[in-house]
Amino acid sequence: MSSEPEGRGGRGRGGRGGRGGRGRGGRGGRGGGRGGSRVGAAVVAGSGIRSGLPSQVDKLIPDQFKACLTGWEHIDLSTKKHEILKEEDYNDEHISKPIIDSFIHAVDSVDSRLNDLDLDINSANAAEFLISDTTLVELKKYTTQQLVAMGHKGTDSFELRRFLATKYLRSRFRLPAEQAWEMMKSIAVKNGFKLMEVGRYNNIMTCLRGYDVPSRAGNNGDETWLRRHNVTRNLNPLEQSIFKESVAVLFNSKNGSMVVDDELIASRAQDVEAKVVSQRKSGKDGPQADCIADSLICLLFGMRLRVAGESQRENVNKLLETVSPDKLPGLTDAGADPGMKMDRGYTSEETLADERLQYFSSDAICRDASRNPFIPNQVFEEKKNSWRGIKYFQVFEGSSSAPKKEEYTDSKGNTKTRNALDAQKLMQCTDLFGSFVLDGDELLGTEVLLAKKDIVKDSGKTTMLTATAIRDTFDKKNKCKDLLFLSTGKAARKMPTTFVATSKDNYTVTSTHLFSNTKGSAERTHVEDRLRANKCEPLTIGQKCIDWFALKGNCITGTMGGKVYTEAQRLLEDALFDESEEDIPTHTLTEMLNKCIEGWYGRNHVSTAAMAEGTKNEEPTFQSFSQFDFVLEAYEVGLLRMSGISDANIGASPDGIAVIKIPGTDSRTEMASVEIKTRVTEATISSAEDARSWAADGKHSVDNDGKFVVCKYNDDKFNKCVPAQNRKQIIHQAVVTGLSWGVFVTSKVEDAEGSIVQVVIVEISKEARDDYLAKLLLLSKHITGWLLKDDAINRGYLNDEDLPSWITSATSKIMKSHFKMWSCWWRCVTANGPFYPVGKLKQVTNHSYNRGKWGLDKCTENYLKVAISAHGMSFEGKYILRMIDGVICNVWKVEQGRLVKKFVQLYREKHDGNNPSASTVRNKCKELPLEGFVFQFAIDWLRQLETERNQLLAEDIRVALRRQQVNSPPRRNPVVERVERCLATIARLKSDRKWPLQRGRLNRFAKEEELSSIRLLSCSQFSHVRKSIDSSSATCAVCSSAKSQRKVKYACSICEVALCTKVHQPNSTTCWVSWHTLSPARLLREHLIRSQALISNREEDKETNRNRHSARMATAGRKRSNAQISTVAGSNETGGMTQTTAGSGMAASEEVDGLEEEDTNVGSAGVVGGDNLV
Repeated sequence: MSSEPEGRGGRGRGGRGGRGGRGRGGRGGRGGGRGGSRVGAAVVAGSGIRSGLPSQVDKLIPDQFKACLTGWEHIDLSTKKHEILKEEDYNDEHISKPIIDSFIHAVDSVDSRLNDLDLDINSANAAEFLISDTTLVELKKYTTQQLVAMGHKGTDSFELRRFLATKYLRSRFRLPAEQAWEMMKSIAVKNGFKLMEVGRYNNIMTCLRGYDVPSRAGNNGDETWLRRHNVTRNLNPLEQSIFKESVAVLFNSKNGSMVVDDELIASRAQDVEAKVVSQRKSGKDGPQADCIADSLICLLFGMRLRVAGESQRENVNKLLETVSPDKLPGLTDAGADPGMKMDRGYTSEETLADERLQYFSSDAICRDASRNPFIPNQVFEEKKNSWRGIKYFQVFEGSSSAPKKEEYTDSKGNTKTRNALDAQKLMQCTDLFGSFVLDGDELLGTEVLLAKKDIVKDSGKTTMLTATAIRDTFDKKNKCKDLLFLSTGKAARKMPTTFVATSKDNYTVTSTHLFSNTKGSAERTHVEDRLRANKCEPLTIGQKCIDWFALKGNCITGTMGGKVYTEAQRLLEDALFDESEEDIPTHTLTEMLNKCIEGWYGRNHVSTAAMAEGTKNEEPTFQSFSQFDFVLEAYEVGLLRMSGISDANIGASPDGIAVIKIPGTDSRTEMASVEIKTRVTEATISSAEDARSWAADGKHSVDNDGKFVVCKYNDDKFNKCVPAQNRKQIIHQAVVTGLSWGVFVTSKVEDAEGSIVQVVIVEISKEARDDYLAKLLLLSKHITGWLLKDDAINRGYLNDEDLPSWITSATSKIMKSHFKMWSCWWRCVTANGPFYPVGKLKQVTNHSYNRGKWGLDKCTENYLKVAISAHGMSFEGKYILRMIDGVICNVWKVEQGRLVKKFVQLYREKHDGNNPSASTVRNKCKELPLEGFVFQFAIDWLRQLETERNQLLAEDIRVALRRQQVNSPPRRNPVVERVERCLATIARLKSDRKWPLQRGRLNRFAKEEELSSIRLLSCSQFSHVRKSIDSSSATCAVCSSAKSQRKVKYACSICEVALCTKVHQPNSTTCWVSWHTLSPARLLREHLIRSQALISNREEDKETNRNRHSARMATAGRKRSNAQISTVAGSNETGGMTQTTAGSGMAASEEVDGLEEEDTNVGSAGVVGGDNLV
């Protein structure tokens, strides 16, 4: 279908922008190019799209509705038939080779890089290469800053690698720290490496940092105050560094695929900047990061944390810079066609048409702001209802100022009134986008709509945009769901009407399922042969699955068959037509087809709890039935059809087929269809029990208890024990299966368990079956016969000449809509037999998108298997480890790739160069599970680090020996000399009884050089550790002053000075850190800032308390004025009590403000001790 005609442009300055696009675009022309988005122009749809209508009308139409005016053209799919592929066939054809190529590419690329670096090819070297030396250097720098600030020894790259290896070994033990470390020590002894001390491990764990630590004290070195929302953004260089090698080396640019999605990083640490709470994400709450992952083999390629003040789309655009052509080798090669899947939060034409994605074939699910040209009917109706409140669209009669009303019926059947719409003005708008509004009729079938837009860039390169709209009628949660996708590249236009069928996960096909591919017994084969001999063929193996629902359409089954039979019998009794004639009243056929359509495709049926309970009870009831002595064999069955009749589609879905020995006879054995009905409500249970009681008189039941009844169809026993609404089902199943016996089982639910109330075994005579079939065919061949024409089925769609003359236009629209999918199922089943029960049926773009999204989900799942945390660990440290864990999981995938590469080579040799299936490749990967890999990887890495450590020690010894040989004088360590000087100063002051300092602590430690050296020196021999203070009057030396003091509980073990260990101001650090890191001048300036802030806070608190006290006093005064029944003494007493309470509250508030709570944030200050931190 061609695009809509171009507009005439706007008024004034925008008048020339309508056709040629060369005008300045008017006031709203922001949408695309120099002339803005305008009618008919093939441009990127942004905001401010112009419709060409007058401005007062144009502004009432949302950009979502005007997106179709930016150059979109319909692609006609009306004559293109639907196709269904089994998921395994689709994967073997489209997924298997990319998966294999991705694994082999990752292995070959890593091995090539390690060879270039002259390193052994093993997982430890692969991990160090992918993490990169740059990352380790940065981590070492910032972690050392935090360690020193906390009074610990700094670290180096070697120790960081040792820490990471220890962390992965620790992740294999879900035990308390002490027990885990004991087991790890035994492993270390056995494998010849030295285990890191648990205290040191905890120190590094809680001090892990990713950007400059000193600059967090409130300002950086340039005296420029940091904005809060820029703090965690400082992690971005580290984010890029960690994944730089992974994305450049591991991604298969030829035919690989990526996915962009978000991940919730659950954390409640105090340093979390932007936190979200998500109901659909696992974990608790915390910040989100946008991620890029491989969607085929689940490699993690990048993460970028969202921060306050930056939109999701801005964050993703920055993240996409990591996959630009200059960072992905081979992306621009001829024949390269990688894929990209994007979540709905990022989808827009602007993003997909971005230069950075021009080499990817992208698929993205859409939301309202994505500018997909197709408009869901529900969205359009909501907007149309909102127009009813706008004067422009309202209708006024005569001089009346009140808008005209119209009646309508709501969803509950109630008649209401609303404002009428001006049809001409509404049409003026809908003429622009009406062809892109999806049909909202819930009776319509699955359908795919396609539109295209080819945008020519200034560079001459064309971006092929494809919009896909899918009406999904097989969704479990919705009656009918509209799905919208935007795609780039050619793939979305290749197979638009192809669907992928996925097997039902929770459905197990066993050897007792008739016509299944499972190996069955000789008895089962005999039953199947007997049914086929009776001209009964299977359409499905299971029930309540998608193929069962789809093929039941256009088929006269049990419940509907009873209605058709009853109507035919009525027509014969009323002598409306002769049985031998074909002249059936048109209105009768129309009404019966409409009833069938409602039964086939209607989704308005309410599933009650009783119905769900009954369905749930069918399987255990069938199992209980099969245990009876007279049941020799029992089989499950799907949908069956009468293949001996070519002019009508008649079928049935019995709950089972059984071979039974008729009770009351000596050895008579028969095959019978089984129908099970569970009674849940009190009324139906009572009715079933009454029927059993009636049969328990010894005359009507075999067992004299009424439980087992043998009868003939339509005799007294049958009519008494089988409810009227179920009787036609029994004979209908007998007609379809060609069997002369049926079993009707009634059960009830008691105490959440099912029990069989009665079993009625019915013999159906041939005369009864022939009579039922003859009357059934009178109408069935007219209702369904015209659908069975081979030409229409093979064509895959209906033409007008295929329709019977009596069908209405509304009904023909519904039948045409469903025929495409039904005929597709019919062709597949008649050619290849029934499907394994289908649980999902997705259009190929939808399936490809869902499969691609799986990539990041698996990365998250893998991370959770190796992640560990620690009490007091900062979010920053957790996020850094999250990224490194992703790289280690990438190493695991490389090792899996080695298995796959070897396996594929052998497979190709045995199968003439063909590739194994995708499922076979994934099963091969399962031979190396993540848990086992991480355990062995950690041991191998620690052993390699131990070898490296021994080599370094040996080299140090050789250097020392050479120095002794040349008699070089030993050099004293300058740090040791500083420690000795500081210790000597402390000893001298102690001997003079001037230590610890009592007066002028801040000024003396800042201005006197000896004391300043003691304050700033920090090393393993001179460690500043916090210690508890017994005194209740100790105040912080940094933030306290003569006017206001803050009481604290801890002091420095070296300086003997009381200090705060909590952060009391935003964008700042603890007084402990300031004391031990700031220069004298900055320490004094920090003292002035903090003490003044404390004074201000106290004054604000006192003012607040005074206001509260005044309010309480005023309230008490009003109460005294109103209470005229109390004495003056009583009133004074009440006032006194109120005043006393208020005063007590203020005093308590001031007292609490003067005390600092015990520090529970282990990462704030002091030695991190205790195995409970692991």
